[in-house]
Amino acid sequence: SGVPIYDTTNPQYNSVSRQVAAGDAVSVVGTASQTMKPNLFYNKFFCGLGSIPLPKLHSIDSAVATYEGFSIRVHKYADGDANVQKMRFDLLPAYVCFNPHMGGQFFGNP
Repeated sequence: SGVPIYDTTNPQYNSVSRQVAAGDAVSVVGTASQTMKPNLFYNKFFCGLGSIPLPKLHSIDSAVATYEGFSIRVHKYADGDANVQKMRFDLLPAYVCFNPHMGGQFFGNP
């Protein structure tokens, strides 16, 4: 399974024996009414999640905390007209793909 590769320059990387030509038959597995659900497979070295450290704002009461790669900024402020105190949490996520060969997507039924 996977993407067929046919390269005339570097044939050692080929995963098929020849190119698709006009008039070739294509077989589709399943029926026309069958739904195929996308699935994801991955290893822990496939991707990661972290956050970008945000600067502390000195104009209002704020704090920045970092723990295990995640940085969150907290603001405490007040709405004097409504007589309420509010808090705001800011997080800027960062996604990374460590190795694209450690994961992929396939379609099929469970």
